[in-house]
Amino acid sequence: MDRESYLGGTVRLPEGVDPSKCRVVADLPDATREEKTYAQFTAPVDRRGAFTMSGLRPAAVRLNLQYGAEYANVASLTGLLPESDRETILSPLDPWDVRDELRMIAFEIRMADGQPAPRALVAYGGGSLPVERGRVETLVRTAENDDVLVVAPGHRPTTLSARSLPEEIQLVRGIPVRVGIESALPALPDGAELTVRLSCERSSWLPWTGKELNQGLVPVRPRASLWVEEVAIDPSQTEWTVHVPSAGSYRPDWTVRHSIGDDVLNGRRSRSFSTLTKGYEIQVEDGRSDGALFWVKPDLERALEAMKVPD
Repeated sequence: MDRESYLGGTVRLPEGVDPSKCRVVADLPDATREEKTYAQFTAPVDRRGAFTMSGLRPAAVRLNLQYGAEYANVASLTGLLPESDRETILSPLDPWDVRDELRMIAFEIRMADGQPAPRALVAYGGGSLPVERGRVETLVRTAENDDVLVVAPGHRPTTLSARSLPEEIQLVRGIPVRVGIESALPALPDGAELTVRLSCERSSWLPWTGKELNQGLVPVRPRASLWVEEVAIDPSQTEWTVHVPSAGSYRPDWTVRHSIGDDVLNGRRSRSFSTLTKGYEIQVEDGRSDGALFWVKPDLERALEAMKVPD
């Protein structure tokens, strides 16, 4: 049976970084597929920057420093965990100094009306960070692209320099697009909610390609809800306004959500169904199609039929 060892060390963080928001993850790159399930070990960083973990076997090891609620990797270090008779093996590069490698960025995001953005996405050279309640605080690598991209539902993307970030930024409202339904809406079940959003397959302002997203090359996979505005539909109206971040090709995405009781054991507390108006694309041009009206015909009957609950 392989002998287990203890790994410990100290991380020297940039000034102003709260060590309690950091953790160190040890990954064994040479582990087999079966071993990988057990080959990752995590340790919190204490207020002095120290960490320790147990259960490691002597092997090549990669240490990842993670920060924030999403625990995105902000720094990595590869070394060798050697054979030793000591109970504790300190990292060969102890202390692990990342003060010159990382920079803290912190600022407030406000919407066009001056209120804190309830949802937003901040993207930078090393990854992306979902933001709630408008407050951004994260570590970025100093050697990577200095551009910081900020997007929020219904607003235009904003690009800033990480070296000269203001304490607060105010976003600009996106391009308004009016969406109308050609025929009357079918009757919705009691308690059901209908929403519409305009989804784009590809956007030049996003810093990733579809291939990067599908292959998991983005550390924190961004959710469309972080930059796509979703509007609740009032059946008494005939048209609604949806704001999009930039010019481009969009497709209306309709979602019906229905709460059907409190039968949590059977997983039937709520259901939702999305339907795309296939083959229908809305071409939005910046400055020329502001407020343009597009008529669509969603296939809601199919969505409502799929949501029916068996007796």
